[in-house]
Amino acid sequence: MMVVCFLQPAKKEPAKAKKATKSSGTKRESAYSRKCALSPELAAVVGAEQMARSDVVKKMWSIVRERNLFDPSNRQFALCDPQLLKVFGQKRVRMFGMMKYLKNHIKDVK
Repeated sequence: MMVVCFLQPAKKEPAKAKKATKSSGTKRESAYSRKCALSPELAAVVGAEQMARSDVVKKMWSIVRERNLFDPSNRQFALCDPQLLKVFGQKRVRMFGMMKYLKNHIKDVK
């Protein structure tokens, strides 16, 4: 004798409504989005004396693209012109690791 059972899928409970967050005005800035003071060498390159770290990185990427400074053999690297050489201190820089070099030129504003 064979018994056949048909299982019904388990019913899911309805999702709980999310609590409304209190808007206390302004959000707290993270360390990455906070304005920082730039060294004279870096300020000469990006054109500002204060800028957020994320904006500095974006600006450096756009400068390398504008000046077509990517290494033809490996486009992960940029070949520095004389102005960028003052900032990075090396002729060839890996673009995804540029904060390693930029951190010496960026100071938090108190």
